[in-house]
Amino acid sequence: MELPHPAHSGATYQVYTSFPLGVPIPRPGKNWTRFVCDFTTFGKGFKPALDWIKELRHPQKVLIAGNHELSLDLQHRGEIYGRIDSQMAAELDEERRMLTDQSATDANLTYLEVASAEISGGSGKKWSIHGSPYTPEYGTMGFSYPRSAENTMWINVPQNTEVLVTHGPPFGILDSSRHGSHVGCPGLSHAVLHRLPHVRLHVYGHIHESRGVEIHQGSAGQDIVDYHNSPPAHNLMGRSIAIIGGGIIGASTAYYLSALAQDIDIHVVESVSIAAAASGKAGGFLALDWHSNKTKPLAALSFKLHQELADAHDGVKRWGYRRTNTLQLDIDEDRRNKSVPGAEWLKSISSHKKLGDEETTGQVHPFHLTQTLADVAQSRGVQVHLGASASKINFAPDSDKVPVELVATKSDGSEIVIPATDIVFAAGPWTGSLARRLLGEKYAGSAGTIEPSEPSSSIVLRPDESHKITNHMLFTELVFKNLSCEPEVYPRLDGTVYLCGAGNENESTPLPERADQVKPTPGSIQRLKEAAEFVSPGTFEKAQVVAEQCCFRPNSQTGLPVIGKVREGIWMASGHGVWGIQNGPGTGKCLAELILGLPTSADISQLSP
Repeated sequence: MELPHPAHSGATYQVYTSFPLGVPIPRPGKNWTRFVCDFTTFGKGFKPALDWIKELRHPQKVLIAGNHELSLDLQHRGEIYGRIDSQMAAELDEERRMLTDQSATDANLTYLEVASAEISGGSGKKWSIHGSPYTPEYGTMGFSYPRSAENTMWINVPQNTEVLVTHGPPFGILDSSRHGSHVGCPGLSHAVLHRLPHVRLHVYGHIHESRGVEIHQGSAGQDIVDYHNSPPAHNLMGRSIAIIGGGIIGASTAYYLSALAQDIDIHVVESVSIAAAASGKAGGFLALDWHSNKTKPLAALSFKLHQELADAHDGVKRWGYRRTNTLQLDIDEDRRNKSVPGAEWLKSISSHKKLGDEETTGQVHPFHLTQTLADVAQSRGVQVHLGASASKINFAPDSDKVPVELVATKSDGSEIVIPATDIVFAAGPWTGSLARRLLGEKYAGSAGTIEPSEPSSSIVLRPDESHKITNHMLFTELVFKNLSCEPEVYPRLDGTVYLCGAGNENESTPLPERADQVKPTPGSIQRLKEAAEFVSPGTFEKAQVVAEQCCFRPNSQTGLPVIGKVREGIWMASGHGVWGIQNGPGTGKCLAELILGLPTSADISQLSP
């Protein structure tokens, strides 16, 4: 079979891949065969897009799905959409039916989903075509497979295939991302060049910035035309998202945005450094079932995501992720006649009660978790601007405060101007003051209502290795020296022990402008040290003091986190109180989904601004 080069005017086929509905596509003459994939915007606009394709004048139309066609992926539908009721299931099934109904047949539309077909070309020659929507996994998208399956994914493509239509590219051929790395599939490359002797044309898209045409020689000596005709990425999405805040919420949002959408610019603007405030100084306690009805769905999702993140990025080693046992511990200096079984360091207490176990509670080192999320996001192309304070938003002329740019000022007075169609306020306790200053009281909305908590001091101690510290997270009530306090004690996987909650000398301390200006008071640190020794006499007597620190938390008017759209182009995620680390990943994922117009992975409807 002799196929003309796609660049020649006599070509008998045209390829448009990775074109969601709404991107203008020229309609060429009728003597063409057209291949199309990624034809919706994350599953939206399915019927109009399909109707448009059916109406094309081309005598033959070959359609495969792409990773944007979320609704067609039966295997991962539940994971992608989360809650699917009977009505939604029926609607999704109807979309699949439309691909092969009578109108599709009348339009000479062939839908291929890991399937083959024979299709007549312009000369009457029948081509053996195989189509597959699958690409290596990249976030929670449709039709993905793990990188571990790359070498086996393509072994069942029929040997007589002459035209191969895949959503993603082979490794090393028109597969360079905008960050310069090759992201194609090695297994697909091997199949095309070495296992399929009759392939003459390979059509694909997915990586918009690598569009083009190349000719390669297969192992059977045949020339193989690689044709990649995705539109430029900026034409596809046209969005640039600026996230204000480099804590757990901002880092999680950047992480999931960069996983879900490869074709948008993402910026994180942080005045100090990643996890410089509460996200670096919190205890990192996780709990599955300690939440109100309105936050239960978010908490359950986030607890699950903590496990998934740890599995994906070696969280045990990188940020001390583990499941834990959790106790309520009461110690009165006049009644110390009991102990915790299996915990030698807790041998002189008054009473204890189980609050959670390894099924329902856990912990992370929040600084290292947040830093890892930011690092991974940055490796995907997210631009992180440290030491840059959000100072101004430029709005579109004659608009109702619709942003076009975020201006950030560095410590030397220089400015960074970031194109921003969307701005996310995720600045922890600074969210309210920033929103009021940058948007004005009238337009700040719920973002402007976030207020800082009272300051919370904490210490990190490293006891001698001779003391065997178990994985018990402790919520205590202590009575000693005619005083009472309720410190929390969190042993960590790295051998340190975190303590907080013994009270502060001056609870009216105002929130400073920057995270690095927040300092603990000597009295609060001394009380924490005394509390540590009272909880476990002798264990902390000669312990190394690793950190003495203080932070503020973001509080909302309702006591619930506020997540979602404030107004056109303005988003927020703040007000998590003491649950920022626990609910950070879930918040980041749901907010990313909201920004991209996707169904959220948890029901956060009651947390909207």
